[in-house]
Amino acid sequence: MSSRFSNTVIAGLRPGCTYRFVGQTSRFTYLSELSNQVVLTLSDHMDGDGDGMWDDWEQCYGIQDPEADDDWDGLPNLQEFELGTWVGDDQGSDPLDPDTDDDGFSDGLETFCGSDPLDPTSFCTDDDERPAFELRLPRLAVDPERLTFRTYAADPGPAGQFIAVTNEGGGTLQPAATTDVPWLVLTPSSDGITVGIDKRGLGRGHYQGTVVVTGESGWPVQGNRQPVEVHLWVYDGSKLQDEATPTTTPTPDGDTTPTATLSPDPERTPTTTPTPDPATTPTATLPPGGGDLMVYLPLIRRE
Repeated sequence: MSSRFSNTVIAGLRPGCTYRFVGQTSRFTYLSELSNQVVLTLSDHMDGDGDGMWDDWEQCYGIQDPEADDDWDGLPNLQEFELGTWVGDDQGSDPLDPDTDDDGFSDGLETFCGSDPLDPTSFCTDDDERPAFELRLPRLAVDPERLTFRTYAADPGPAGQFIAVTNEGGGTLQPAATTDVPWLVLTPSSDGITVGIDKRGLGRGHYQGTVVVTGESGWPVQGNRQPVEVHLWVYDGSKLQDEATPTTTPTPDGDTTPTATLSPDPERTPTTTPTPDPATTPTATLPPGGGDLMVYLPLIRRE
């Protein structure tokens, strides 16, 4: 029995990225089972910004914020890179794939229940208190994703608006929020965040800020750190004063007010008999004692 091996050269691998390979042998038309995964990560291990993640790993996956959860699996990017999910020195879970090993359980859930998020044969199992299918992580959802406020400089601030926060997963979830601008006032409650406006010191113009909604829980939260855009327009003057000012009708000025002459209604205007003009009315003269009637017509010259 003889064996034949071949060498394969793989080019184009990007620094910082993690690659997983499996092997398979063939004999005629028969294929063997897939081998265990061979994991390869190319990196110089440099961390220039000191955030705990390699620079080339960040560039490979487009990751910048170590506290963000870009794949919404309940694990922050830093934890995907290093904490609890690394099996060896050079491999972690995929920060852009919520289920790195495709076993049907998210990376966050597997980390929580103690299984390996990189091994498809390792997954959450039933225990005496909780079946695996009921072991679900909280999933944060917010509505709406954008708020718009409009107000006038001389008026009180606009009424607050509400961001509803719901848990679409399991477990419990307590909403919390932060903002990046001082004129936003946040009031959390059990089911959401009320956003108010403090416009003191704000002049006319357009202002923009962000509210970042998070869910506090004893478990990892899927879909955590969701941003909500907030836009504020401030106008000059007072809308309330304009609406309260009564409308008056000015008194007309006899010297400047134009006069209008109404045409008479022929159906309602009484009919009068005009006085004849002796210069234009024909006259008839009868000679004494009778005789022929002679009529004298005025001469009308045509121009």
